Amino acid sequence: MRQNAAGGAKLVFLRRDPQHHKYGFFHAPCGHDMRRQFGFVERVRKGEVDIKCRVCLIETEKAEALAQGWERVGPDPDGKANYRLYRHRCGNLQRVARVNMRNGQCDCAACGQSWSSKPSVIYLARIQLSSADLDVVKLGYSANPKRRFRHQLGLSNSAKVTFLRLLPMPTGHDACAAEKQANASLVRDFPDGVVPIATYSAHINVVSEIYHPALIPEITTLMDQIEARMVAADTAQWR
Repeated sequence: MRQNAAGGAKLVFLRRDPQHHKYGFFHAPCGHDMRRQFGFVERVRKGEVDIKCRVCLIETEKAEALAQGWERVGPDPDGKANYRLYRHRCGNLQRVARVNMRNGQCDCAACGQSWSSKPSVIYLARIQLSSADLDVVKLGYSANPKRRFRHQLGLSNSAKVTFLRLLPMPTGHDACAAEKQANASLVRDFPDGVVPIATYSAHINVVSEIYHPALIPEITTLMDQIEARMVAADTAQWR
């Protein structure tokens, strides 16, 4: 029965896994052996899912990276399934989404020339527009927030913008990653502090990252944590 199911999935059943009764070892058409759940193989046989060889996948990812001047080092150290850890030809280690590496949409944060490799700033800004009874804060990042903020957000001249904090970051890549993580935690932990889009959409040209001023202490704490991580990383680099 196991062999019939395997054959229907274009696999050759080799043996059961002595460590787990629900798993077995199979030989794939690509020439590699793999360990899979019997239930999963049955789903492959029915055409519900596709079976993927991990060895072949890694080799494909290595080739994709090499074509872009990178080396695939391993899985994402942060555990994200769609990211991998790569080493650029300059020696810099960097997390990159696999789809971006495959499409060549990645730049080295150490030696590149794009925004991701240049210094950036994570900012906390308060936006007040009395005519619309609007008083909100935004957490974001930009290479030059004071110069580009109003233009990027499409704010009217009557809007009052106060930068409550500017946190310099070594690269745009670092700023983007830290800012996304901070905003995700704010949305998750303080959903009541997120301002509904309908409240500000007519005045601010964004669709997220806008909060009630009551969250300023929590946002400041997150920025403190980001700064501490940057200092620790810099210190470790020079030890």
